[in-house]
Amino acid sequence: MRSSRSLLVACVIACGVPATARADGFFTPFAGINFGGSTGVTAQDSLRDRSRLDFGVATGGMIKGIVGFEFDLGYSGTFYGTSSAVKQTNVLTAMGNLIVGVPIGGTTGAGVRPYISGGVGIIRRDFEFASGLLSTQNTDLGFDLGVGLNIYLTDHFGFRGDLRHFRASKGDGILNGVDFGTDAFNFTRAAVGIVIRY
Repeated sequence: MRSSRSLLVACVIACGVPATARADGFFTPFAGINFGGSTGVTAQDSLRDRSRLDFGVATGGMIKGIVGFEFDLGYSGTFYGTSSAVKQTNVLTAMGNLIVGVPIGGTTGAGVRPYISGGVGIIRRDFEFASGLLSTQNTDLGFDLGVGLNIYLTDHFGFRGDLRHFRASKGDGILNGVDFGTDAFNFTRAAVGIVIRY
């Protein structure tokens, strides 16, 4: 009798857990621009210089549209733009973030979801300037903090706007005889993308 009762309780719990813990997943390819901080340019300058684009993808899930986790991967192939003085300036960011949102209109159908997110990960830089005067390859611990808005048109499709600041955990110091100062490598990314919700 006791084992039957325990089995019944276990079945009820097992049936209830998926309903309460079910997360709506999302997949968001995006494109954006980098500006401020270590870029040395404003958002307006970055918009004019089409070589400074940043591409990536964010994916994750949220429980009831309120709290969840996302992985954000971004890549800029020409972080400092293109010029005769630049050979390559690649920046890769990979961040695991906590995301908190407000599901206005619910978690299905049309609606909007403002959110904030932040977390930690790595910032990989591979810089090489012409004539071999300066080159550096660094992979540092970093963090990001962002705000954004998802606009859902249907159950499974929408758009995202995202503004996010990235910062490495330490300053660059002196690299190949050039003093970069003690300020940590940092920049802001503004991005737009589509949201596929599942």
